[in-house]
Amino acid sequence: METQIIETAKSVKCPICNGTTNKFIGLPAIPQKFINYIRKEYKSFYCKNCNYYFVSPSIDLTENEWSNMYAEGYFCGFMTKWWKNKRFKERNRVIKLFKSFSLINGTKFLEIGCGEGYMLIDSNKTGWNVYGIDVSDNRINEARNNRINFEVGNLLEKNYESESFDFVYMDSVLEHVPDPVKYMDEIKRILKKDGLLYLAVPNENALILKFRTLVFKLIGKKTDSASFKPFKHPYHINGFTKKSLLEILKNNKFSVLKYRNYAGWYEFLKYEFLSKGFIKNALLLPVHILAIPLRMQFYQDVICIKK
Repeated sequence: METQIIETAKSVKCPICNGTTNKFIGLPAIPQKFINYIRKEYKSFYCKNCNYYFVSPSIDLTENEWSNMYAEGYFCGFMTKWWKNKRFKERNRVIKLFKSFSLINGTKFLEIGCGEGYMLIDSNKTGWNVYGIDVSDNRINEARNNRINFEVGNLLEKNYESESFDFVYMDSVLEHVPDPVKYMDEIKRILKKDGLLYLAVPNENALILKFRTLVFKLIGKKTDSASFKPFKHPYHINGFTKKSLLEILKNNKFSVLKYRNYAGWYEFLKYEFLSKGFIKNALLLPVHILAIPLRMQFYQDVICIKK
């Protein structure tokens, strides 16, 4: 079995750098309610060349199957007042960065993966011409505004006009899509020259994920992937380190204006006091605190310009 896995790893190509120096890191967990969606045997790999984590073979879920997965209570649990205020400040920080770094006077804004629609609401208040697209409609009522152009669908099938957007915003999305390389190609096509892209993804080099991998090994789950949950919440198919994130941006001729490694220590504050999520993440706080000086925090984002 081990020899077969090694041979499989050698035959698989990394989607970002096309390298074949890949390491098998585990089998994705499959919940019973989605078992009928699974038509192939999927494995998780790590590219030793560009430090990218990925699932092979490519996941072949239909658009309806993807939509069903995200429609079943995906956005829940993070309802504390502190967390709402934190997210509001983060969104407005990005809007200010867009304004400060912009070299053009355009106002056409696209959010890919809108979720509940909070960024659509905030960007609409700036007076921008706001567009949004998502595989499922989870918007709150305030985001169902006639001035906001929203569609349910897949970016790769939407076929927006070339060089039609001044700003593209994609927070916590690229780790979910089956083909991130095609997504980045499409973003490059629809973004104007000197247009700005904000992109945020989890950091697979995070200390908390290395801790989780160690725990899996100690409890006898060496063949289970601690990094990826493509069929289980939060449905992460791709995993980016700083190196692989910068690699995919460079391949698409984006120049990074600002990179940030952040988040993790405040995870417990997302949850109601003494709830299961609060206690679990509070116990992990020492790991998150240690990650700060090591620059191995849980999340990373960039703002970059198309050249």
